[in-house]
Amino acid sequence: MGKWIIGLVMGLAALGGVFLLWKQQQNQTAASNAVQVTELPPPSPAPADTPSAPGATSIPAQNPAASQQANTASAEGVINVDDAWAQPAQESRTGANAYMLFTNMSQTPDSIVSVSSPDSEQAAIQDTVAYANGSATRPAAHADLDPGVPLVFEPGGLHVALVGLKHPVKKGDTLTLIFTFAHAGTLNVKVPVGEQPSLSDGIQP
Repeated sequence: MGKWIIGLVMGLAALGGVFLLWKQQQNQTAASNAVQVTELPPPSPAPADTPSAPGATSIPAQNPAASQQANTASAEGVINVDDAWAQPAQESRTGANAYMLFTNMSQTPDSIVSVSSPDSEQAAIQDTVAYANGSATRPAAHADLDPGVPLVFEPGGLHVALVGLKHPVKKGDTLTLIFTFAHAGTLNVKVPVGEQPSLSDGIQP
């Protein structure tokens, strides 16, 4: 009888131990299934070129070459130059004048906006103004080229003044002038040094 009671107590104790182990496992399972809150990392900073204000727009970097584009088209065949010549210049002279006849062959009015020369320090379009006791030169107010209307550069009128010649200019030499037009582009003109040629047909001196 005593042994049976002792066995019953030991059985109940073992059953209680099993129940405690089962309860502990249930608690661990519930804890592992609980929602875990983790701290989110801070947002990454916006790129430097991203607008910070709503509706703002970024301005792309400009290409210096594009912002400084020049009219480099050739005016060959659009602007005709005839009867070009320049006066000889002695070694003591530092300047020379060049003359020629321009004809705008297009249907678009044009004008000469600049002239340069590798043979001189400076080149400019000048006009000759007559006074009671002589004449003087001054920068030309304009050098317009209407379609089909000749523009004459001649002594006593419009001309290209070369200042600061880099070498003596004598008869038989050739000067290079580079004209830039408002619409037609640029044109290189070879100007022989010598006597004034006869003007083209239909052009009176």
